[in-house]
Amino acid sequence: MSGGEARVHELFREIVRTDPDRTAVVAGTVRLSYAELGRRSAAVAAALRSAGVGRRDLVGVCVERGPHLLPALLGTLEAGAAWVGLDPAYPAERLRLIAADAALA
Repeated sequence: MSGGEARVHELFREIVRTDPDRTAVVAGTVRLSYAELGRRSAAVAAALRSAGVGRRDLVGVCVERGPHLLPALLGTLEAGAAWVGLDPAYPAERLRLIAADAALA
């Protein structure tokens, strides 16, 4: 952090630490606490790091809106990378072109 500015995933970690049982996500019948969202995000980050993803890499996130999207986004940030949103409704060829153009990790 520079100039007193916090990153999104750092702010998120602070909420997990101070209020882990509070509801973070409600998607249909799925409810996730901050603690559970933190565990899922950490698992994504660990998987990305073990695959060699790190700082300044771009990661494609092709997930429908719902309870799986936020852990993917937060986990990508936690791994030090940035995410590029890919709409699962796009045709496969369009997704391939976007991935190639962005040089996704």
